[in-house]
Amino acid sequence: MKILFLISLCVVAFCLVTINHEVIFPGQQAGSVDGWLGFFGGLLGGYLAFISAYYIYNRQKHDSVRPILVIELANGFSGDIFDVAHRDLEINSSLPNGGKQIPIRISNIGLAAALDVECSPRSNYILYKSEPNGFGDENIESLYISGIQESQSRLLDIYVQTPSLVEYADAIVEVVIAYKGVYGKEYEVTAQLTLESTNRLSTEYVLKTLRRT
Repeated sequence: MKILFLISLCVVAFCLVTINHEVIFPGQQAGSVDGWLGFFGGLLGGYLAFISAYYIYNRQKHDSVRPILVIELANGFSGDIFDVAHRDLEINSSLPNGGKQIPIRISNIGLAAALDVECSPRSNYILYKSEPNGFGDENIESLYISGIQESQSRLLDIYVQTPSLVEYADAIVEVVIAYKGVYGKEYEVTAQLTLESTNRLSTEYVLKTLRRT
């Protein structure tokens, strides 16, 4: 946006000077058209050089404090359970029957804190859990972690429905987690969970980080 504004400003200024020189006061203004073209060419080049330097500085600033999240299997259960549900399916307040509880770890291997960690709107699957509201009912809350510091991690358990026991359950689940850096830049990490068998007791599974942005 800033680049477009500066380029537009230079173009407008050039047009005004050219009109003034050639139309309003022809032959009475100082300098020639070639001279003005050279002047505004140099001015535009200076603006572009400034914008390029600013972009490089801004990119390096973000990279120097970039959080990097990875999602992997954990060694034990944390008790902080989040259900995995497809975004298009109706979510209820009870754990679905026929599922598998899987411990995972969200680790920050970057250089600064990861902020506002939650399921991305681009994710087909969301993580949610039910919390008592104090009035005998439960509120459904989606995953939200205010921050994960560098070299720190967050443990949680995800409850996945197994295809052999629950209708519409999938053997492969991809969850996209969105988060922000300290300067507000947005990042994403995509994790894929594969259920290699679909029996609740003997289900084997693989979890891996697919990609990061």
